[in-house]
Amino acid sequence: MMPEMSGAEFFLLAVESKPSLEDRIIFMTGGSFTDSSNAFVGAHLERILYKPFDLEALSAVLARMPSLL
Repeated sequence: MMPEMSGAEFFLLAVESKPSLEDRIIFMTGGSFTDSSNAFVGAHLERILYKPFDLEALSAVLARMPSLL
């Protein structure tokens, strides 16, 4: 968990500040889920890593992400 904001809040601020970041952010689950965080996770399933994760799970998420080049 981040002390100042949620992952969803970070994502929205980052994309608002620099839209090109939208396809470059991967999320790791934190632990507690609210209705709003569940909705956010559901909308971004392709970029979610569930803790604990292994190299195979990380590789799978990275393979789904657009090229960073």
